[in-house]
Amino acid sequence: MKKLLLIAILFSGAILLSCNREEIPANNDVDVKSVAIDEMFNALTVDEIQIAIDQFSGFGDGFLKSGEVVESTTCPVVTVEKTETGKEWPRKVTVDFGQGCSKNEKQFSGKMIIIKTGPWMTSGSVREVTFENFVMDKVKVSGKKRLENLTANGKIVFSIKINITLTTVDETGKEIKIIKRTENRTQSWNIDVAKFGMNMGLGMGMGKDFASGIGFEMTGTSVVSTQKDGQEMVAEKKATAVKTVFGCRFPQAGVIECSVKSFDSKESKFKIDFSAAGESSDCKPGCDCIAALTVNGTTTQIDLTEKWREKLQNN
Repeated sequence: MKKLLLIAILFSGAILLSCNREEIPANNDVDVKSVAIDEMFNALTVDEIQIAIDQFSGFGDGFLKSGEVVESTTCPVVTVEKTETGKEWPRKVTVDFGQGCSKNEKQFSGKMIIIKTGPWMTSGSVREVTFENFVMDKVKVSGKKRLENLTANGKIVFSIKINITLTTVDETGKEIKIIKRTENRTQSWNIDVAKFGMNMGLGMGMGKDFASGIGFEMTGTSVVSTQKDGQEMVAEKKATAVKTVFGCRFPQAGVIECSVKSFDSKESKFKIDFSAAGESSDCKPGCDCIAALTVNGTTTQIDLTEKWREKLQNN
């Protein structure tokens, strides 16, 4: 049971870590270096919207004694239903925040609906998330997120497709900014399946080297369109083999390439290389904290443990 719990936690961490927390600069006079630095920061930052989606995705995977189960009587109310009579799957999970309530210091309202076709660690299983009048901290969320288990030949792989619109509003409910994000990526686990006992029983112990070498590799593309005051900014990203390792919050390898068209139609390109190596007294053993940021042909080495964002901005 402990192993299954750890697997769930590891998977949640894998889904949450991405280069797509979209805090696009609101200033119309976009500076190339500012955008690059923001994107670098975003690559290391957990998307709070994704946290809200993923923290409830584990509901409804267990055995159900009836066709409908209410998991919580407080806010949110989580309901799990079998959608086909006499069959365990598929299932529908409704996370209902009602007219509004606070959860983990965030204010939510509306519904999040998750359709599951089978147990999550079974190859071919799909989870599809949609929204009904869903708002988080004055950000309206609409669209769809789809995750599919593509595991084969002992290699754990997930397909992640996102088509979500985030709309920020002011105190009166007036729209301030609209962010549209599409994403298509795969996330591969660098893990020994037998070590976890998946599909092979759970009799193996958990030694001190249990988490050694565990990691995730992400490859894919995304497009983010930000509309504000009648203008649009578009950022296109391509991530190639971006690797994270359990116990280290910085990507250890891989490249993110970005192309940005600013609100005033200026175009820029930059690249973030997490494979770059260097020395820093703050880097932990087995956790390289150096990356290289290339903007218009000029490369800057960055120590991710320092306040590099402020330093670069002032250079």
